[in-house]
Amino acid sequence: TGTLRVYPGRGNGGFNAPITIGTGWGAFTMVRGHGDFTNDGKADVFARKSDGKTYLYKGTGVASKPFAAPVLVGAFGSMNAIVTTGDVNSDGHADVFTRDTAGKLWLYPGKGNGGFNARVAMGTGWQAYNLFG
Repeated sequence: TGTLRVYPGRGNGGFNAPITIGTGWGAFTMVRGHGDFTNDGKADVFARKSDGKTYLYKGTGVASKPFAAPVLVGAFGSMNAIVTTGDVNSDGHADVFTRDTAGKLWLYPGKGNGGFNARVAMGTGWQAYNLFG
């Protein structure tokens, strides 16, 4: 069914009861949530469909409806792994790593508004890693 749930943290290492975000999330091949990509102090979520289209779900800070309507942020169809890592380059904005099918690692530096600056090649040979993202 693709039901997505959020388990709110208690701040002590434990979690409260889950909050159901909605159904239909089975249409996505990848969902990642680590970082504030809009610089509003709220955690956001990235979700990619099988056609490669990737959407940003902006965090609202409201427990009963934690995410706003999706915004298309790009097409990562040639990428077989996406990792939201937080602020990698210390510019104050959340960034994204991707790996393409040839094993090349790319950094997409965040702009802080949900978009990204030009990608930067970070290395090759990453196809050898199964646990990526």
